[in-house]
Amino acid sequence: MLYYTILRSEFNEGRLQIRQVSEQDHAAQWELNVKRIIQNGFTALFDESQRPTTLLFLVGEEGPGVRNSIESECPGIMVVQVIPADWNSDCTPWRAPGLRKKDPWFGGQADKMLAFILETTVPTVKACGQWPDCPEKAALAGYSLGGLLVLYGLYRGLPFGVYGSLSGSLWYPGWTQYAREHMPPAGVWAYLSLGDREPLTKNPVLQSVGEATLQTSETLQRQLGKKNVLFEWNQGNHFVGIEDRFAKFARYLKMISSV
Repeated sequence: MLYYTILRSEFNEGRLQIRQVSEQDHAAQWELNVKRIIQNGFTALFDESQRPTTLLFLVGEEGPGVRNSIESECPGIMVVQVIPADWNSDCTPWRAPGLRKKDPWFGGQADKMLAFILETTVPTVKACGQWPDCPEKAALAGYSLGGLLVLYGLYRGLPFGVYGSLSGSLWYPGWTQYAREHMPPAGVWAYLSLGDREPLTKNPVLQSVGEATLQTSETLQRQLGKKNVLFEWNQGNHFVGIEDRFAKFARYLKMISSV
């Protein structure tokens, strides 16, 4: 994949020069400006030199390809990556058995992860003058278990206006009941997507992801109103087209932030 970058040193006599760079150089340049927040094993990364019009907190260690797909679709956006210490523990809202008999239990420590976002990362970003001027320009999104964490954060009242659960692990035991029994803040927007082959798995727990995602979408539509919730099917299983799926969410975020 090819990237394009603008360096401050390339402003010459009022003329802007843009040059093509490799994925490695693109990632290296981002690393130069990145601010790191590390606390209790959690990590947040963002470019403190930016003055964004839109802000996306992204759960997980998505690479430069995902960041580039988001930035290409939503100019002026800044991605804040929020990385859990233990994916199976920090992104799950309560304890639950592993997917296979020999697998360890999911740890159910999502509240600690949300506290890191709310009490440490958000204030740091605000202190840098990078918080947007309206809720619809601040979003939280994640993939897989990260998508589950995002929707849990929605119900827990985090200060974002838009939430994106991409191929979210909504098969998680007890999730759909939790969503039915709790109310999200009024006025927020929710985007859900899933690959059409994701329910086609031999694991009986994962097989429920299609129905669970549809149920969650319907629940959110009743709670927030149909215009505030969008569900999209994508082609493929859980492990393909991830950059394209984030690009779709970025287009949705751009549309909402311009309303």
